[in-house]
Amino acid sequence: MAVELFNFPIDDLKIIDKDLENIVIKIRQGKAHEISEGDTLYLGACTKGANAKSLREQPFSSIKAKQRAFSLKQSYMTYVINNYIFKVGHDEKIIKDVNKLAKQSFEDYIISKVKPFFGKPQKELLKRFKVNTTAKNINELLLGKMLGIKGKISATAEFQKANIVPKTIRVNRNGSITESMSFPTFKFTEIIKQEWENSDFCNMLEQTKFLFVIFRRNENDDLIFDNIKFWNMPEVDIKEAQKVWERTVEIIKEGVVLTPTEKCIRNNLPKATESRVAHVRPHARDKNDTYELPDGRKMPKQCFWLNNTYIREQIEK
Repeated sequence: MAVELFNFPIDDLKIIDKDLENIVIKIRQGKAHEISEGDTLYLGACTKGANAKSLREQPFSSIKAKQRAFSLKQSYMTYVINNYIFKVGHDEKIIKDVNKLAKQSFEDYIISKVKPFFGKPQKELLKRFKVNTTAKNINELLLGKMLGIKGKISATAEFQKANIVPKTIRVNRNGSITESMSFPTFKFTEIIKQEWENSDFCNMLEQTKFLFVIFRRNENDDLIFDNIKFWNMPEVDIKEAQKVWERTVEIIKEGVVLTPTEKCIRNNLPKATESRVAHVRPHARDKNDTYELPDGRKMPKQCFWLNNTYIREQIEK
């Protein structure tokens, strides 16, 4: 057992102050029922009470809201313990001058730094920043260069503390988005033992803030750096995702219906046509990359996906 005194770094306190302000603003707007831990970076408003049905009145709306309490987010505390207490890492920081946060939020600072590059072709940016790779995270590396860091932005201190996940969004010339957004695979024998409030999928949606790095194809089919957007799923859409999760668990408990076809084996898990927000489909290397179903059969690994149409809707807001 060890005891350690911890003093909050000044730059962390500035972000925590902004988090507190954002939570209070939402309450004053009569939107306490829309609060999510993904709204903020380091300071969260975690749910309290016996379960999700533990509601109370809020001061500026007749709609009852979940009971909540201020808490330091799990991602922040994990970082504090590993890096400030045990000193096992020294991660690159985006904010090198704490005074940068005196007049603007962390998110606004990031946007202001990369805004001069909006409208630039990916090819031009790769050449300008001397990025020579075909890695899947090529756009994350580019963004890091724009922000003056050497590595990936997901590995920076701020992104780890706040649990910010960067995602590249490629928009086609007609405005559509081809790819849906995947989450980690789930084990069939484990998901049926979970309750929604404590499920992996719920925790990810509630606690994660995403950074959408948006590229659009022009008339020559070149990728153009269009914009970035910090985003977390609204509470109303989390409730819709919950329905998809609950239906998935129900089907797995009842026994997934597997239907062989010439190309693959189809199943009856929730499809993209059944929900505006999310669906379930395979996320496996091949047909042999499987997990065991509760009845002993094997099935290709599956995961939850946010619908490409839903992602398009969010970036266009």
